[in-house]
Amino acid sequence: MNELETMRRAQQYIEQLAQGIDPLTGQEMSEDAVLNQPRLVRCFFYVAGVLKENADRLERSDRTRTKKPEFYLTPEERSSIAVSAAPVTVSILVQAINEAVGGGETRKKLPTTAVTAWLVEKGFLKELETAPGKRRKAVTPLAVTIGILEEERQGQYGIYNSILYTADAQNFILDNMQDILDLRAASRE
Repeated sequence: MNELETMRRAQQYIEQLAQGIDPLTGQEMSEDAVLNQPRLVRCFFYVAGVLKENADRLERSDRTRTKKPEFYLTPEERSSIAVSAAPVTVSILVQAINEAVGGGETRKKLPTTAVTAWLVEKGFLKELETAPGKRRKAVTPLAVTIGILEEERQGQYGIYNSILYTADAQNFILDNMQDILDLRAASRE
């Protein structure tokens, strides 16, 4: 019996005592039994509540400790991803990929950085230092050949460059997903 089961069993025994039932026999205890004294009954209810809270907490922590498998993409999931006809950002593409595989319920999500790191590694993007300690990604001439574009946009804090992925670029990324995942795994070792 593991710790959670032991705690649940103890909670059940204490609750039965609080209700005036012998937990070993299931028989009701007599009114004059020492365990039926009001102060003890209140104590039993209190202890049962504490045991329940602790068992619930332990159960929640066990669920969160259960590690999800790393991200992967099956051929069926790959074919279910709707590629956008309009150019999109990498975050929108990765969101569509993650939704196609269950939104992180059954396995870890694909992070956007896995895709952009692979694109940098393969020479499609480059990193530029815009100010001390500030970096941004930029499109290379190679990126344009597969449909990665850079567009200047106006935002709340001024002008910025946005990298957009056409349908061809989105398909290129999806077709190279295993290579992207292999690079991510190698960088984590």
